[in-house]
Amino acid sequence: MRKPAINDPVTRGQVPDGMAAPVREVPRPGVGRAVIYRLNPPMNGNEHVMVSAVERADGGCETLIFPANQHRVTDFMQLPGSRMNALDHATVLAGAGYVIALEGEDQ
Repeated sequence: MRKPAINDPVTRGQVPDGMAAPVREVPRPGVGRAVIYRLNPPMNGNEHVMVSAVERADGGCETLIFPANQHRVTDFMQLPGSRMNALDHATVLAGAGYVIALEGEDQ
């Protein structure tokens, strides 16, 4: 199985239509996994989003999509595709109409 293409050249160039190219992992020790993605086309005017998958203290889980720039979240208003009871970046991005670009994938 191929891994998401963190810092792959696709993130610095043109992202193919319908793709979410991982830009960088966001450090969140012990909290869950967060990645900033560059989207084409932009979602609600946002070229970048942060997808955050966490297990909550109440035993539930959620994967949320937030507006971002290349470095951080710019607004904590959840974007379309965010889901409760899911811990999967690919699932929420697919629900919003995007596929994650993978290493070695032709552009």
